[in-house]
Amino acid sequence: MKKQDKLPTAKIGRPRSSFPVIEGLSAAAAVLGCPVSIVKAVKREGSQAFLAGGRVDTGILVPEVIRKLQESSGGGLDLQQELAIKAREDSRAKKRENDLAEGLIHTREDMEELFWENGLKPLRDVWLAFGRKYAQLARQGGSVDHDELARDLDVLRARLRNATPARYREPEGA
Repeated sequence: MKKQDKLPTAKIGRPRSSFPVIEGLSAAAAVLGCPVSIVKAVKREGSQAFLAGGRVDTGILVPEVIRKLQESSGGGLDLQQELAIKAREDSRAKKRENDLAEGLIHTREDMEELFWENGLKPLRDVWLAFGRKYAQLARQGGSVDHDELARDLDVLRARLRNATPARYREPEGA
């Protein structure tokens, strides 16, 4: 191919640097090993390191992050404080995982299942059973007397009491 046969190309923007262009703020912060808040602060200051489409040119960003870190030790962003906050968050997350594993706390899904199994399901079952019983009595033309209702109410109380975990039960005399 001759030199004159080459298609002319226009230069777009600045030439690619030797540092990588990274997708996203948090990914850039992770690659540089600095807090995301510092990268965001550099972006708020109007840095040219932030390209279209959420890409970040680390060749431009590195010196600006270093400058920002040097400023932060002089009263701006406090890196030590941010690291302490991150350590506390990590500690809390680890404690939560341990508490879940030991059964000291439950997930929302577990609580919903317990509520259904120990509360709503027995109540629904009893309600449906009583509905079937009274419908059968009505079909047979019989009447429901007060004693039968009182017995059924006692059965309902007993079933609900048995379905409720012991620590949530009311005392027998209540």
